[in-house]
Amino acid sequence: MTMQVAAQLPALLKRFASDELITLALVQIPQYFDLDVIHSSRLGSSFKDLLKVLSDLFFKQVQEQTLEQISKTLRYFASTEHALKAKAEAAVQAIAERLHVDYQTCFDEKLSDV
Repeated sequence: MTMQVAAQLPALLKRFASDELITLALVQIPQYFDLDVIHSSRLGSSFKDLLKVLSDLFFKQVQEQTLEQISKTLRYFASTEHALKAKAEAAVQAIAERLHVDYQTCFDEKLSDV
């Protein structure tokens, strides 16, 4: 089942990104993926697309539950031993760096207003 869902999930997340309830449900699904199956089935590009969509959603969502589930999914990808772990770790690192830059920008703007 992982193979069928993993291939379609990035497109589904893009399609339903504006629907908070559907997005919340969809971002939880990868937490049940067999990540070795994704690699062995040559779904690396779908995995990469999924990481990109999850990263984009992380910065667009405002619902706490959805953000928590995206984080939980990314943590699962980055903490589980599998062949695509490095890609997941890179995606998490990119999110952390963007958060740092955004925070620093806001902080610098506040300082310049004083």
